[in-house]
Amino acid sequence: MGAILLLCCTLAQDDPAQVWITVTGRMDMTYAYRDRRINEASLWTPGGLAAGSPLREADTFVLPDIALRFDIDSPAGPAAIEIGNLPLHFTSSDPRLQEDRLGSASAIHIDLLQAWMEPVAGLRIGLQDFVWDPMGRGQPLFLAPSASESPWAELPDSTVPPFPASGTNTVPQTRRDRLRPAGVTAKIDAADLTLFGLLVSEGGSVRLDESLAGAIYEKALGRARLGGVLALLSGDSRFVDHDRQVWTAGLTLSFASGPFFAGAEGYVQRGDAGARIRAEGNAFRAIARYADGIRLQATATRVSGDRRGDDRKEGRFLSYEDNDATLIVEGNEFGLDIDTNYETVQFSAGIPIPSGGTTITPQVLVALFRFLEAVPLPPDPLFGVSGRSRSLGTEVDATLDAAVSRQLSLGVGGAWLFGADALRNFTASRASQTWLATVGFRLRF
Repeated sequence: MGAILLLCCTLAQDDPAQVWITVTGRMDMTYAYRDRRINEASLWTPGGLAAGSPLREADTFVLPDIALRFDIDSPAGPAAIEIGNLPLHFTSSDPRLQEDRLGSASAIHIDLLQAWMEPVAGLRIGLQDFVWDPMGRGQPLFLAPSASESPWAELPDSTVPPFPASGTNTVPQTRRDRLRPAGVTAKIDAADLTLFGLLVSEGGSVRLDESLAGAIYEKALGRARLGGVLALLSGDSRFVDHDRQVWTAGLTLSFASGPFFAGAEGYVQRGDAGARIRAEGNAFRAIARYADGIRLQATATRVSGDRRGDDRKEGRFLSYEDNDATLIVEGNEFGLDIDTNYETVQFSAGIPIPSGGTTITPQVLVALFRFLEAVPLPPDPLFGVSGRSRSLGTEVDATLDAAVSRQLSLGVGGAWLFGADALRNFTASRASQTWLATVGFRLRF
C-alpha cells in the first residue's frame, strides 16, 4: 500500500493535472476433495509409495485466490499495481503442502503481482502479466509465465534424484509457481507486432533466474487471423552465462464467422536444454467451437515427450503454459498437471439456462488421453512395475456454474479418470482410475 501512495504522490508532484485511480479485485475460493490415487500418482514413483506414506491418503483443502488491482491514469501515462496471494505456490517437495492452504500461516500471504507503467503508448515497463492466447479460450499452450511453473524445473533429463527419483520425464508437476516476470513489452499496432523481453527471478543466485525474449506478429486477413511467434527461453538471466538456450518458433491460423470459430497452433523447438542436451520439442493444437445458445467445442492436442532418460536429446516441449482444460490430467490446481508427452482429443458441450434471474450453465467434457512415449521411460528401474504403458485413459468432467450476478458466480464440479493403465505402474494398489470433486465461488468487483 505504501508503494501505491508513493507512486500517486510522485505523479501528483510531477504534474498538477488530475490522476484517476480505478480499483478492481477478485476473490476466488475453491474447496476440493482429491482421491488418494491422485496424490500418490502425482509423484510418479514406479511401484507406488510405501505403506504408511501420507500421500496415500485422500486430500481435502480450500484454495484461495485473492487480488486487488489499482489502475492509474495520469498525464505521465497509464500504470497499474496489483497485490495478492500466489495460488499453489509452495516450497516443499511434498505437492500436498502448498503454503497457500487455509489453515496454514501463509495461506493468504500477500505479495506484489504487478507493478508497471506505460510512459509511451504500447511500451510497458515493470513487473507485468504476459499471456499469448491465440485460441482465445484462456488456455495458453506456450506463453503464460504469470500462471505457470518453470519449464526448467526438471532439466536436464531427470534420471537422478531429487525429483522425480524415478525419472519418468513426463513433467507431471502438481503445482503452479505463478512466476512474476519483470521487463519490457512493446506493442506496435502499425506493424501488428509485439516485442517482449522478460526476466523471471527465482530468488537467490542470479544463475537461478530465467529470461525469455522474442516477438509476436498477428495480422487480420478478413475473417481469418494469422499469427507467429519467435521466442528465446533461457535458463540463466545473465546472457553471457547461459547454459540452457532454447528457440521456439510458432505459427497460428484462425477463422471466425458469427458463432463459429476454428483455429490451429503449432510450435517447434531447437537449442540446448542444458548439459549439451539437444532440445527437440514440438506441440500442436486444433480447436473448433460453436457458441449460439448451446456451446460446443472439439479439441485435439499433441505435446511431445522425451524418449529416453539417458540420451543427449530432450524431446519434451518446454513452455510457460497454462493449459488447464481438464480437471485431472491437465488440471494444475488439483490434478496431475501433465504438461508434456501426451496427446488428447476432447469434446465438450454446455448450455446457459436462465432461471429466476440467475443463469445456470451445465457443461460436460469428455477427453481421451494417451502418453506419446510409454512410461516409465527407459532406462528407468522397473522395480514393482509389470511393464510400460501409453494408456492414460478417458476423463469425464461435469461442471455447473450459476451466475448469481455480473460479479458473483457459484460452481461445482466433478471429474472421473478411468482406463488409465499407465497409472497402475505408479500406485501401490495398481489403480487405473481416480476422481476429484470441487465446489467454490468467484467474485469480481
